[in-house]
Amino acid sequence: TGAALGAATKRAASLDERRAQADGDAAALHGRLCAAEEERDAAVGALSASRAEAEGAAAALAAAESRSAEMRHELCELRARRDSAEAERDELECAVLRARDICEAKEAEAAEARA
Repeated sequence: TGAALGAATKRAASLDERRAQADGDAAALHGRLCAAEEERDAAVGALSASRAEAEGAAAALAAAESRSAEMRHELCELRARRDSAEAERDELECAVLRARDICEAKEAEAAEARA
């Protein structure tokens, strides 16, 4: 029985060592798990910031596109007004030339009548 007791004591000591080793391994693994969770939380935070930044950029882009569309519309209206003004100017120039021609013809008639 002394040998059995010695063997049991040895086995208990071996089990205690293995349990201590397992506790150490578990503590190390827990430390790595905590570090991994902190990295995950940091990545989630960075992703949230990136998403917010992307949403802000998308909103700014949409606003810029809207302003651009408004400006294109305004530019078309201004070009139409310019074209209309140019056409009116051309008509007035033609009317002035016709009036000049009429005046010259009347002056020629009057000069002929005096002669």
